[in-house]
Amino acid sequence: VAGASRTTRIKVWSLYLTILNAILEMDPEEGKDAFGNQEWRALCAKVRDGQVWEEVVQNGYHGVEGDVDSDVVINLATILLAHARDQILNQRRLETYLATTTT
Repeated sequence: VAGASRTTRIKVWSLYLTILNAILEMDPEEGKDAFGNQEWRALCAKVRDGQVWEEVVQNGYHGVEGDVDSDVVINLATILLAHARDQILNQRRLETYLATTTT
């Protein structure tokens, strides 16, 4: 994904985050039936703990926070706003992005 065009990166990460959001909005029993208890819990924890942001930065932007496309940052902030345990990590990641972005 990191080597793809800007448009493709945005589409890929937007789709990924949309799918994760849909998974988190599933009824717990439905999620466990669809993915298995352990996998469903891991997917939910990835978002609730904010690990998804680091995953996107590492896998999509070679670990450079300031290179993340603004559309993807908006989607990340939105999913964390809806599902994170608290907003401290979301705030820190947004501050870091704003401090390091070049566009």
